[in-house]
Amino acid sequence: MQKFFSLAARAIVTGLLLYFAFRLVDIEAMRDRLRNIDLNWLALGGLALLIQAFLGAIRWEQIVVRCGSRLTLACVAFLIRAPPWLTKIHLAAKNVNAYRSCDSCVNHLPLK
Repeated sequence: MQKFFSLAARAIVTGLLLYFAFRLVDIEAMRDRLRNIDLNWLALGGLALLIQAFLGAIRWEQIVVRCGSRLTLACVAFLIRAPPWLTKIHLAAKNVNAYRSCDSCVNHLPLK
């Protein structure tokens, strides 16, 4: 029962925050702008996101190698977007010594 109330409270707060965020938005103006969107800029933004994800995967590979552990490509793809505390928990579960060395190197990794 407590989980239900917690979920209900979160849903209510989320609904209120969405209402406050969008109450002054002109839907017609937003619709007009989306109709006139330049697909070249949209494609360029998507390409920038893909490049950023690739560079992030390379960075994580260097971090994991320095920490003395191994990760699969799927795991690296997940950890790119994961918060740092979750990454450290994952590395700790894989290898305790890797976690100890990683704790000091994750935030200060010099990329070559």
